[in-house]
Amino acid sequence: RSKTLMPVPTEDDIKALLAVVNTERRLGLRDRAMIETAYSTGARIEELSRLKVADVDMENGTVFLTGKGGKQRVVPLGGAALSWLKRYITEERCLLVRQTTEAAMWMGKDSRTLTKQGLSMICRRYFPKAKTSVRITPHSLRRACATHMLRHGANPVEIQMLLGHSCMRHLSNYLRLSITDIRNMHARSRLGQ
Repeated sequence: RSKTLMPVPTEDDIKALLAVVNTERRLGLRDRAMIETAYSTGARIEELSRLKVADVDMENGTVFLTGKGGKQRVVPLGGAALSWLKRYITEERCLLVRQTTEAAMWMGKDSRTLTKQGLSMICRRYFPKAKTSVRITPHSLRRACATHMLRHGANPVEIQMLLGHSCMRHLSNYLRLSITDIRNMHARSRLGQ
């Protein structure tokens, strides 16, 4: 059955998005860290909004995510995401919190925890400046994470675990997005060509 697939930002789109985030301006470190974390982990927006500082293991480069139905998983953070998170926590987040006991990772300029809507607004703020080929949202960063990993040879089962999908059926949308890559690989590897 034919199904319309959601567009996925290219790797160049992600680079363009990250390039327009001015980390010298107020909240720039937060925005860069959030985008890097979303892209690196493939986290759902709900998982990002629930993220606590204690959920990040800087030493091991991992993050503890709480997903749908309270399901929990530990996923690796890429080097760039880990580096930007460290900077955000030590240089900017400490200026945003009113109480040192505040556990939430993502803070607004009013010292309140950012909601899902607040995290979405961060992407909406930068995507027009980046002039990307598709609209970038936290969910499209999740799709980009999975699609780009598949294109670079990641195992679909491991991506399923990274994204927290209970079965491969949910991953099929990401697999179908890379059919062009599969066709190119097939053409290159056929005997007698």
